[in-house]
Amino acid sequence: MATYSLCSVFRQPIILRPMAWFFLAHVSIPNLSTVMFYYQTEFLNLEASFLGTVRVVGWLGLMFGTFAYNHYLKKMRLRTILM
Repeated sequence: MATYSLCSVFRQPIILRPMAWFFLAHVSIPNLSTVMFYYQTEFLNLEASFLGTVRVVGWLGLMFGTFAYNHYLKKMRLRTILM
């Protein structure tokens, strides 16, 4: 039942058209990360596994920073945090 209602929501033109546009835009146009990956592997001779590890560590840092902000810094003024 839930799958049917979810499919019926995605069939509505107000949802389907933007989803189709985003899908086609991301599939047809190479983005900056693709170009940077090519440059890093071909010209800088970095291994793909190293780049993947760096990306995972970066995302973990982003999640930790978000957690720290939400629990400890959210009620502080931005000026106080940045100074």
